[in-house]
Amino acid sequence: MSLPAPTPAAPSVLDVLRDPFGTVAGVRAEHGWARPWLLVAVAGVLYGVLVLARFDLAAIQAARSARELDRLPAAQRKELERPEIAEFVEKGARAKALGTKAWLVLGPPVAGLARIGFTAAFVLAVCALLRGRGAVVEPRLAAVVAAHAGLVDLVGLAAQAVSAAAGHPAPLTSLAHLADDLTQPAAFAALSRLDPVLLCGWLALAGGLAGACRVPRRIALGLALGGWAAVSALAVALGALAQLAQGLSKGGA
Repeated sequence: MSLPAPTPAAPSVLDVLRDPFGTVAGVRAEHGWARPWLLVAVAGVLYGVLVLARFDLAAIQAARSARELDRLPAAQRKELERPEIAEFVEKGARAKALGTKAWLVLGPPVAGLARIGFTAAFVLAVCALLRGRGAVVEPRLAAVVAAHAGLVDLVGLAAQAVSAAAGHPAPLTSLAHLADDLTQPAAFAALSRLDPVLLCGWLALAGGLAGACRVPRRIALGLALGGWAAVSALAVALGALAQLAQGLSKGGA
């Protein structure tokens, strides 16, 4: 009696970073989703601790609030200067700073789980639609693909950590630094989508769809490109609406 072939070892982080498409294509349900989720979550928490130790977030948010206040019409600024309103705004700023600090430490594990859940749901939906073409509809495998595709984020976190350690309070791996998110929200949103780490994540997901889930390769690549484009279009549309609202607010002043 022949023995069943052993399950290949789970891919290492370096494997995923060297070849995101090919490596995630080879994952199996038995590899599990917890390990890659935990790696990214721990890295995210460590980055959050670095930011908390390196920067005065309350001062940074206060400076941004001052910029936002300067852009308001004179009548609105005068209204916000009333003592009872100013006290309410100050309390809100303190709560926001506290929430930001808590999210930097507690957010990565929660955000990682949410991302795996949403991505796995996308993978399952695609596979269900393409079941007739041989796609595998398996929730556990979808979660494993989603989690391993997320390992690409470790590169972004490492780059952001180096930048933060050098003194940059809001490091980015995209081209978004070329635009001001306050005065140019649409351009900022568009440039933020031009992120090599983000694009590699979508490429890794395409590999998981094509290899592990047996979605035809061209369709998998097209879906990944389409998913990136759809999310990008939504982000730019929201930025454009914010910019339009700013213009209307100034025009009505």
